[in-house]
Amino acid sequence: MGGPDRLVGAAPEPNPTPEHSAAAHLHERRDPAGDELHPAGDDRPCTTGGRVDVRVLGGARIVDMDTTTPLRAKALELLVYLIVQDGEAAQDNILDDLLPDAPASKAPHRLHTYVSALRKTLLLTGGPATYLTHPSRRYALNRDALDTDLWRMRTALRDAALATTDTDRTAALQRAVNAYDGTLADGFDYEWIEAYREGIRRQALDAHLALAAATPDPTQALALLEAAMRHDPYAEATYQQAMRAHAALGHLEQIRSLRRALTLRLDEIDAEPSEDTLRLADQLIDDLRRQKPTGKTDSHYNGLHP
Repeated sequence: MGGPDRLVGAAPEPNPTPEHSAAAHLHERRDPAGDELHPAGDDRPCTTGGRVDVRVLGGARIVDMDTTTPLRAKALELLVYLIVQDGEAAQDNILDDLLPDAPASKAPHRLHTYVSALRKTLLLTGGPATYLTHPSRRYALNRDALDTDLWRMRTALRDAALATTDTDRTAALQRAVNAYDGTLADGFDYEWIEAYREGIRRQALDAHLALAAATPDPTQALALLEAAMRHDPYAEATYQQAMRAHAALGHLEQIRSLRRALTLRLDEIDAEPSEDTLRLADQLIDDLRRQKPTGKTDSHYNGLHP
């Protein structure tokens, strides 16, 4: 993990751009709650510029980020942290999680530095708007000015849980699956992130499995399950569901292949397939043998190879 002064998107000394010049001429004032700099007239959340797109699933980046002034790595970490917290967190919690080793006398000043850097980058990227406020010793992102893949996924999961029809539930699950593009902040070694990372991965996996179960076409279900295996290659429930889908298509050899693949994957973490999984594979294979004694593999399907 890089130090607090590491920069994201660093570039050679850039020439001033029109956007940079415009930002430099904004009148600034102090926020008495947080001693932070804000554009004049920024008393309440508003959006006059475009929404800034932030991706935190499968990486962590501000889409089409203005790189006139490189973003500090800690400022990006703060953005990821607030997004994971659904947009808002207490200042003390931020200090504990992002700056646990900083001297108590210096940590608030460092946080203010990262907040200012983040505000500036969001302003230059999305245009004039309030992106981050500081109410009563808290920091809050303006959800009207930001669009994030994690928030889209969480909204879709809530919609699925509240859906009153199968059609609405399936559509919401599809949105959740589409939003999850990989591990939370993949490639970033934040000290606080692992529990959130695993929880979000589990939610995404459950969405894939639920959508596959609601998909009547076994081939389409297998495509979802294959994606789920890429996200979590050790989840036995995914392999079990994929075995059933292959059985529905008469794919005897693919069931065997999945059983071998799962055994190899679990061996990587010193584990073994459960008795339930092995019993399911044996039962499905026996059933297919009775239906199709030759056990011939479908030549039009190559099987899953997680």
